[in-house]
Amino acid sequence: MHVQRHPARGRNRGIAITKLEVSVDGGFAGDPVASTGITYSVDLAADAPDDELRRLVAECEQVAAISQVLRHGTQVTAGEIRIRG
Repeated sequence: MHVQRHPARGRNRGIAITKLEVSVDGGFAGDPVASTGITYSVDLAADAPDDELRRLVAECEQVAAISQVLRHGTQVTAGEIRIRG
């Protein structure tokens, strides 16, 4: 699987990012089991004003492949299944 990253978005604006951590949490409940939701947090340090960094995070969120798939759903199909005893 290829996951596209967007480090150039900050670089193209002349922003030097010194720290970027993303933490994700979620859970499952019910019968049948279903997701209770997913929450993520961003810890970002860079040499730019707060409002500019918030715009950068929001822009990246709009193009991030994983969050878009999770928000809009996708078909899940089993590929090859190998059973070895």
